[in-house]
Amino acid sequence: MYPAGGALSRPGRGDGEVLGWGSRRKEVTMASKESKKVEEIVEKASEAVESAGAMASETLDQARAKFAEVADAAKRGSRQVLDAADRARGVAKERAEVAVERLKGGYDRAHTDFDKLRGNVEDYVRDNPGKSVLMAAGFGFLLGAVLRRRGD
Repeated sequence: MYPAGGALSRPGRGDGEVLGWGSRRKEVTMASKESKKVEEIVEKASEAVESAGAMASETLDQARAKFAEVADAAKRGSRQVLDAADRARGVAKERAEVAVERLKGGYDRAHTDFDKLRGNVEDYVRDNPGKSVLMAAGFGFLLGAVLRRRGD
């Protein structure tokens, strides 16, 4: 395969140039240096990828932590809103109960007062029937006059 005398034909050259073993060693040494450079580049690229992965992982961890903080704050806020709503509902219920009691008391007083007034009117009409008829007629006349003017 190799010619005698330690010389090689350079591949790809058609001029028949012959190289010695020293030239071959230089090519091997140069190829070895290039191979080391490629290995260094691959190693640096791997380190860069690892570094980027670590930075991405760290950023993701920070984002998860921040999300957890925001979620906790939202839970606390929602609890506070619910507590405030419960307090407001309690106050509104108390005020509504007080208002209902006052309305019941007012209704009862009005009912009692109306019953007394009706009793007083009945007594007056029994005691003064003539005056009562004249007053009713006068009231009817005035009411008719007011309603007639409204209709015009």
